[in-house]
Amino acid sequence: SITGSTQPDTLRQQIDFDDQTGHWARFLWCILPLTQNSFPRHASNINIHELLLGIYRQIKEFPAVTYTLSQEAINTYADWYDLLESRKYNETRQGLRAVYSKAKNDTGVIALLLHILNAAIEGRQPNRTIDNETIKSAISITKF
Repeated sequence: SITGSTQPDTLRQQIDFDDQTGHWARFLWCILPLTQNSFPRHASNINIHELLLGIYRQIKEFPAVTYTLSQEAINTYADWYDLLESRKYNETRQGLRAVYSKAKNDTGVIALLLHILNAAIEGRQPNRTIDNETIKSAISITKF
């Protein structure tokens, strides 16, 4: 955690929404909702190190290719893009305008990461076309 798990209200006091330097727009913000969790008495013991190492090794073997969006995914992304542009245009604070601008690119990066990770987890080569479900998931993550 870059912020050292700084409490949301403390961090909010530090944010400069006029952000002339674009500093705050570079962060992908996430505030998890408060949930009550029971101790995982019957949880499986998973070696996350080995799991991730296997996924990373598989990704390393993927060929370098150019990925594109399916036509349906393009249409979904276009609606998202237009919404972000509208929010950027109507926002008066420079910092939040920058956030909306960067969110368009962040969504694409997240979609590509999901596409590659899902293929690796399923033990297959990724398709060269990113489907609509993946771009919708990327948009949901960006919204979150």
